[in-house]
Amino acid sequence: MQRNMPPQEFLAQPFLILFCLLPMIGCGGPAQPPVPIDDSQPPDVVVFLVDTLRADWTGPGGFTKDTTPNLSSLAKQSVVFEQASSAAPWTLPSVVSLFTGKHMAEHNVVHDRLRMADATVTFPQILQEWGYQTVSFHRNPYAGGKWGLKRGFDQATLTKQQTNSSDLAEFFASITALPFLLYVHNTEPHDPHVVRKKFMSTFDPVPSEFLKEYGELVDVYRRSTREDYVSKKPLGTIDNTEIQEKWIRRLNRRREQVQNLYSVSVRDADDRLGNVIDALKQEGRWENTLFIMLADHGEELGDHGGWQHDQSAYEELIHVPLIVRFPKDEHAGQRISYPVSLVDVMPTILEAVNCPLEQPPMSGRSLLPLIRGEANFGAEMRVVSIRNNMKKYFKPYKEGRGDLNVVVRNGDLKAIFNVEPGTVELYNLRSDPGEARDLSKARSTEANELGQFAARRYAEMLKHSDHALAGDLNDQSAEVLKALEALGYLGGESAPPDAPK
Repeated sequence: MQRNMPPQEFLAQPFLILFCLLPMIGCGGPAQPPVPIDDSQPPDVVVFLVDTLRADWTGPGGFTKDTTPNLSSLAKQSVVFEQASSAAPWTLPSVVSLFTGKHMAEHNVVHDRLRMADATVTFPQILQEWGYQTVSFHRNPYAGGKWGLKRGFDQATLTKQQTNSSDLAEFFASITALPFLLYVHNTEPHDPHVVRKKFMSTFDPVPSEFLKEYGELVDVYRRSTREDYVSKKPLGTIDNTEIQEKWIRRLNRRREQVQNLYSVSVRDADDRLGNVIDALKQEGRWENTLFIMLADHGEELGDHGGWQHDQSAYEELIHVPLIVRFPKDEHAGQRISYPVSLVDVMPTILEAVNCPLEQPPMSGRSLLPLIRGEANFGAEMRVVSIRNNMKKYFKPYKEGRGDLNVVVRNGDLKAIFNVEPGTVELYNLRSDPGEARDLSKARSTEANELGQFAARRYAEMLKHSDHALAGDLNDQSAEVLKALEALGYLGGESAPPDAPK
């Protein structure tokens, strides 16, 4: 990059542009030719997030079913990070970490009654200041303005459906020859799994009666975990443990069917990924695009006895795909096995586009030195994820692991420091990717060392944390509330019903 592009030259005026384009949209005229690309300009940036996608349910992650043909094709043109961790096991803190390069203990958005501090800087802000056109299409409200995540976007749209190529028509029509940042956040395969009919029989057929039953199962189970939070009572005031255990048993009996439904939902999500990539190619933007595909967290499917997300720090929840395709397929074909975290995405983007603007302090670090073979992240201890539960209560989890868990990686070793009980779980993910054998007693010296590091590092983060601002779901717009309800994040005011045995 030879010069700093002044913002006043390049900032988009999205509302004016869309107003001018309205008479032309849908008129059936000839398609506009692709905008010519100047290779000397910074690349376009697309961050495509698939909500609730486990790394081990994808082709690049080794899944046996063909759930992700488009992602597998993309991986061949990209750098695949085999050991990427989400910064948190649920959407809001994870996406804030993605946008800021900071862990939850630093940005302090630990639940959905808090939003980002005004002083917290996001990578869309930096790119916008540099001159990028910046647009967000998000199906999950937690990626939106109510929590500060509209910051840095010229246009941020809470969509009513999963973003597809056809939904980007207005966006592409507004693009000038200047670089853009596009953030897409789709919610499949998040439950309740609204899958298009053409994919419902991709693997084992999904009976319609099971869809109805599953909707009831996840709705009542979720409400039974959140009753304290919804009623603004301390966690554990209402103990629904017996009810939850009954519903967990019922989910366990349907485990194969639930996993099949999840697979179908992943296949549907992958199709939308492919459509967006095709649209970029048709617009002539693909060659000079930095395309990053990732997930905010995974999903518990009975692996450690749990369901849904936010209730543990095991791999089914924090091991996510991270696939980075550079312009002109640079670095294509690399597979990197060193542990990384989604807090690393922001500095990676800023270095990849050669952004000269000052960057704020963050825990994340650019992955470019790792890609170029100039660094080795595997030979050191590092916090990669944090769970700080303030929303759900299940007595066995509370007594066993507590509500605050700090995850440290050191090569193949993964330690989970359970802060409240003061315990450490230790796993070798190379030999035991399913975390079935806790090595903390057999390798107590390493477990203690990693646990002590987690405690020190977490304390350091707290000393420099941002002051998240108080908010309340009661203040949210009707549109946001409706979208949250559709994803199962609201409800629970009435006691959940007991389950049939």
